Amino acid sequence: MGSPAKKKMRVLDTEVDRLSSLPDDLIHKILSFLDAKEALRTSVLSKRWKLVWTTLPFLNFGEYQYSSYLNTCSLIDHVMKHRHRQSHIYQLSLCVSKNGPTKGLVQQFIAHAISRNLENLSLELKYKHTMSYKLSTLSSKLLKKLTLGVRLEDFASESDRWDLPALTYLHLKRPIWDGKYNVPDSCLTCLPALRTLCLDNWDFSKSSFSFSLPDLTTLRLSGCCKFPRKIWNFPALLSLELDNVVLMWSCMDISAHLQFSFPQLLNLDIRTRFSDSKVSFQISAPKLYNFRSVGIFSMRLEAPVLENANMKLQGWFGNLEWIYRKRYYLRFQDMLSQLGNAKNLTFDLESIEALSMISDNFAGKPSPFHNLKCIKLPHECSESSIPGALRSYLIGGSSAGTIVTTFPWGRNEKTLDEAIINDACARNVLEGYQTKGIEGIEILLDSYQKIQRKLVVRIIEEKYRAECKEPLQELAKKFKDLNNDYNKIVECVLDGSK
Repeated sequence: MGSPAKKKMRVLDTEVDRLSSLPDDLIHKILSFLDAKEALRTSVLSKRWKLVWTTLPFLNFGEYQYSSYLNTCSLIDHVMKHRHRQSHIYQLSLCVSKNGPTKGLVQQFIAHAISRNLENLSLELKYKHTMSYKLSTLSSKLLKKLTLGVRLEDFASESDRWDLPALTYLHLKRPIWDGKYNVPDSCLTCLPALRTLCLDNWDFSKSSFSFSLPDLTTLRLSGCCKFPRKIWNFPALLSLELDNVVLMWSCMDISAHLQFSFPQLLNLDIRTRFSDSKVSFQISAPKLYNFRSVGIFSMRLEAPVLENANMKLQGWFGNLEWIYRKRYYLRFQDMLSQLGNAKNLTFDLESIEALSMISDNFAGKPSPFHNLKCIKLPHECSESSIPGALRSYLIGGSSAGTIVTTFPWGRNEKTLDEAIINDACARNVLEGYQTKGIEGIEILLDSYQKIQRKLVVRIIEEKYRAECKEPLQELAKKFKDLNNDYNKIVECVLDGSK
């Protein structure tokens, strides 16, 4: 009959390596969540895995802070020289630290990736470097997504231009250590297909940028300052996020509002810091559907069809005593009055407490919320705790208005663009799988379903914009790709259960 040890060996011999039986495309998708060094180590798992990494289309190189300069250069050089000659590189993420590769090796690797049909490039320099690059080195007919965390004064010159006819996403980050803030205007030119622009911590006081990108659909500005008094021309903009922006002029001047007019805008997100509480916005958005704010600021909003408004104050005041907060609460009341067309209002705990503190100011005032359907309160707050004057102001103008309390386990809703960009979601799924096993697969399936639903909503919204055909096609393709990945995962799970 044999010993127990021999029986165990026979069982192991008959077991099927289900992971190795997956197609290369799905294995590549799994390895895309790993660092390139970790992906390279999978070559020792079996003969099946020995050459899988050589055709990996997703390459992510981290900072390698604890690796020597020679080891980091050796790793990048090894990957570049031993890849399959016919394989494509669709995504390259290169984070250069103090012990990172030389400028020549970085340029050589980027050129190598571009020659392999690169579509997504992320380059960040994590230390005060002396490298200087030319924008022309990034020119590509196929590059669609570009993230740069570099000192752009060194990266660009007046005569230097890049040629990126297919680029749809551009994210420019100013390095923390860089004392110069100006973004070169040449970085925002020659981008005919650009749809999404993200700018972090840049100074526009000396910029001659015209703030005119007719085909841009998504704009995110974070930590940017000193915007000139120019008319912003973004006629196709659908989503706008302003995070801690600072004006160039004194906000005490009545005419010194930062003025926007966006005829197609659907989503607006404004966040401010307590130190920038004098920021003032004047926004006209006839199609605005979602509005979200963090903090208190002056605002004049024209949004006749506003559907959802979400107001938050959590942590905005820090440790400021209540006696000093009251005057800001009065400004918060003015903000609230600008949302009279909203159908759904959502408050966090601090915002509803702030309004309750000044509830006497609402006494006798007519409610501006004539279209209101629902007010959502945090689970720590009940309807009975809301003062009568505030309650009357909020729902007194609508016969259909109701007040509900959210569940404590409810997750914060993301903006539409955050839901569509599923990279962060996928990384969380991978971590969940590593700690929860089969439950992680369930999370993966569920996350794919949620992303698909968001994409369907976005496709429907884009369908009504006949002049914007390319984004619609891109979204439809993204939906099909997600659906294919989802079906493959389901099939693998079902095969494994058999």
